Amino acid sequence: MKSSKLIIIFQIILYNDFKFIVILERNILNERIEILKKIMVLKSISNLLIFFLLLLLPSTVLAQEEEQSAGNKIYTGNDNSITGSVERDLYCYDRISDIDGANIGRSAIIAAQNVNIKNSKIGDSLRSASQTLNISQTTIDNNITAAAQSIYIDDGTTSNAIYGAAGELEMHGTTNYLLFYGDSVTISGNIKGDAEITASNIIVKSGAVIDGNLKVLSENQPTIEDGATIGNVSVNLKEKEPEATIGEKIMGEITSIGYWIVATVIIGMLMIMFANQAISQASTLVRERPLAFFLSGFLGLILIPFVLLILFIPLVTIPASAVLLVLYGVCLGISVPFTSLTLSRLFLPNMNKWLSGLIFLAVGALLSRIKFVGLLILLICHIFILGYAILALYRNMKESFRSNTSEKFD
Repeated sequence: MKSSKLIIIFQIILYNDFKFIVILERNILNERIEILKKIMVLKSISNLLIFFLLLLLPSTVLAQEEEQSAGNKIYTGNDNSITGSVERDLYCYDRISDIDGANIGRSAIIAAQNVNIKNSKIGDSLRSASQTLNISQTTIDNNITAAAQSIYIDDGTTSNAIYGAAGELEMHGTTNYLLFYGDSVTISGNIKGDAEITASNIIVKSGAVIDGNLKVLSENQPTIEDGATIGNVSVNLKEKEPEATIGEKIMGEITSIGYWIVATVIIGMLMIMFANQAISQASTLVRERPLAFFLSGFLGLILIPFVLLILFIPLVTIPASAVLLVLYGVCLGISVPFTSLTLSRLFLPNMNKWLSGLIFLAVGALLSRIKFVGLLILLICHIFILGYAILALYRNMKESFRSNTSEKFD
């Protein structure tokens, strides 16, 4: 059952990556490229984060190797060395996947920290999410779809097409089409069709062959060495923004802080209007139970993200976990004004709530924007609002239980 859930997760995440890559391909040189690039980066990072957090789960929860009656093979655990034949699909969820001399009938779907594939044959596509992906002397009948920090493909590897997002790509193999987004790209292989690349540094080595069009979106001109053969080169250079002067940087920072203070004050004023009772309750709780208040907030800051991650694994709890994630984000977003208003009630109890709130909101917003100090202020504010939310929820549940119990006895 656990293995089936992992298969579904892999399919959803990697299939969605493929759809985004296709969108990027269709819009590679139009005005929406910047938005799509950011989506690609965020999506790749989030997918890798999900997989690496999943790797923290005990490996004993799932079997090390499982062969299904449908002909698929599933490998889980820490380190797996995979050889031999797989009738249909191969699924790997582990820390290191070493595939050597394997013959995979259909697709290989892999999530690991490091993926090494050599001397193998994949009858359909390779889909991989990892830190590093190394492929050598391998035949892939269909496509390579990969998200990684670094991707290396040697000169003995062939595929139909390559769709990738990574910090660094070295492509020495043979393929019919390349679509890539990243930071650095080196090509010395044979691309029988087009190559569309979005990267900062692009090098086409001597001996490389691109029979079709090389389409480039970059801040820099690609380096094309003598001896490289390319059908046609199309370069779309992004204009580099001029570096701001020291005075402009200072004014920009002051303006940014000003906007932040104004936004914090506005949110705080709205909270006084619509959540005044919650602010008063928080000041009472922190005065009466300061240790429980901050301890609950600290534990919540650590445990809530982990609980949300666990809830995202079963498909049936994904909607509920998404709602909880939004609520968690809202709490963190309003933590600075909420904490500032609560402290204003503690330290200036006799002053007009609007005036004391305005003072503390401005001071809290300013402190949260100071380097290093701001990080500490934000951490305290996050702990503060989570502590209130947990204690208030506990108190309400306790009162509700008492009320229900007294009604039964009556």
